[in-house]
Amino acid sequence: MTERAVEDAQAVGEVERAPKETVVADSLPAMVLLVPAMMLLRYLGEHGWAYWTAAVLGGLGMLAAVFAIVSSVRNLIRGRRRLVSGYISALLLGACFVLVARLVEN
Repeated sequence: MTERAVEDAQAVGEVERAPKETVVADSLPAMVLLVPAMMLLRYLGEHGWAYWTAAVLGGLGMLAAVFAIVSSVRNLIRGRRRLVSGYISALLLGACFVLVARLVEN
C-alpha cells in the first residue's frame, strides 16, 4: 500500500493499529555466559586457559547484559513491570561486578 492509501484506510478504520510494544525483561542470555565465566574463575582461575576463556565468555556476557540492562531501565522509566525490571537490573549489575572483581583478582 502506498502512504496515501494507508492514511485513507486509517481514517476509515480499515487498518488495525499496531499492537502495543511487548515488555521483555530477560536475563537468561547474559547469565548463560556470565555464570560459567564466574565458575571458571572460581574453581580453575589459576590456569591461564581458564582465565582467558572466562574473560572471553564474560566479555560476551557483559555485552549481552548491557542490552538487557538498557531494556530493563527503559521499562523502569516507562513504569512497566517495575519489580521485575529492577530485579533484572540489580542481578546483571551484580554479576558484572563480581566477574570484573574476579578477573582483576586473578
